[in-house]
Amino acid sequence: MTPTTLFILAATCSLAVPVALFLVLWRRDTRRLAADNQAPKPASAMPRRGWRRPKPGWPPRNKPCPRKKELRQRYEGQVQALTEQRTRTEAELAALRASSEAEIASLRAKNAEDRAAEKAEREKLEETFRAQFPALVFMILRIPPLSAAQIRRSLSWETCGLQS
Repeated sequence: MTPTTLFILAATCSLAVPVALFLVLWRRDTRRLAADNQAPKPASAMPRRGWRRPKPGWPPRNKPCPRKKELRQRYEGQVQALTEQRTRTEAELAALRASSEAEIASLRAKNAEDRAAEKAEREKLEETFRAQFPALVFMILRIPPLSAAQIRRSLSWETCGLQS
């Protein structure tokens, strides 16, 4: 046997011992729990069913306890007050929601009007620039403006060197 084989054998055995010990303890614990679950419970641990004798100072079973009645009335009053408060709060929130929606709608309408006015102004300015552009070109280049007939003649086929 080589030293490597001996080392592997020793490592395997050293791991197998704790695993076997763990499995034995686990099985013993499982058996103990199973035995506890199947053992009959003592009578004192079982819940009692049926009629109990009332304790001294308690009202009889068929009469409601005055303290319980008082507590029930108080809690019903609290529930009613909280329900009314919730209803009022919901009404206030609905009113706020409606006013907010109306305000948002008016702001959207105003925004649309502003955009339409800006677009009209921009188109008017663009049209003004288109009308002024030829005059500016001629003024910058110091060329006398051409008449429509002169422009047609300069764009004819003959002046471009093409025959029609």
